[in-house]
Amino acid sequence: MPGSWRLECEHALTGVPDNQWICACRPGRVWTLCQLPTQLLRSAYGFKDTFSGKLGDADTKWLGQPRWTGSRGGPSNPKACGLDPEEDIQRCRFSR
Repeated sequence: MPGSWRLECEHALTGVPDNQWICACRPGRVWTLCQLPTQLLRSAYGFKDTFSGKLGDADTKWLGQPRWTGSRGGPSNPKACGLDPEEDIQRCRFSR
């Protein structure tokens, strides 16, 4: 990692290409990066996420928090994003 990255604790970083990015990673975040010829794909999840549970279940966590609480200005339910609340989080696509 270049010296311009600020890491704190509980991180796992994979697939990071050579770079000079300025980056600050919050504690407990896991980042997976994949460099394709035309784009950089990324995924993020919480260090202690279990990767299971229905999207509509308040006990299902993503990035260490209940996903559909409406916190931080997020949506209050999966349907608001066109997702099925009965879908398991492992099978859900969160990106466009």
